Amino acid sequence: MKRWRTLILLMLAVLNLAIIVLLIHAVIQQNKSTPPATAAFSSCSQAVLANIEPHLSPAVAWETDTLTVSATTFYNSPIPPDSSAQSLWEMLDSLRRALSLGCAPPATVTLIVHAHGQTQSTSHIAQITGADLAAWSNAELSDAELSLHSHYWHNSEIQTVPAQP
Repeated sequence: MKRWRTLILLMLAVLNLAIIVLLIHAVIQQNKSTPPATAAFSSCSQAVLANIEPHLSPAVAWETDTLTVSATTFYNSPIPPDSSAQSLWEMLDSLRRALSLGCAPPATVTLIVHAHGQTQSTSHIAQITGADLAAWSNAELSDAELSLHSHYWHNSEIQTVPAQP
């Protein structure tokens, strides 16, 4: 081999070695990096979610002035049973447990249950004040009094099924 070919091969070998070292360094640095940050999830929201059945796909949005708790349930019957509204009370029981841990309720609390049957869907929505929720949690309001102090909406929707060709 001629001298200039040897010099070129030597330079290519050094360049390959430098690239390999840089790649190894990049992999090591990537492994040392911190995992991506996740959104902070308040302990009060966690307390509410911990007491709602996971198969209901519960969601909690606990803001300074508002709290929204929602859940979704599916039934094998054509129409969801009227008892699907019972999930609102289960949410209230979960909120009571969160308040007993020291969580302060916001001014407005909204509870939403979406119940889906095979041909019809129903939504149950209850809205109460945080003060009423706290009073009920402290046994200063009965269940009946809490019901009278709250706003309740019920909506049913028939699902359309596309015609078979």
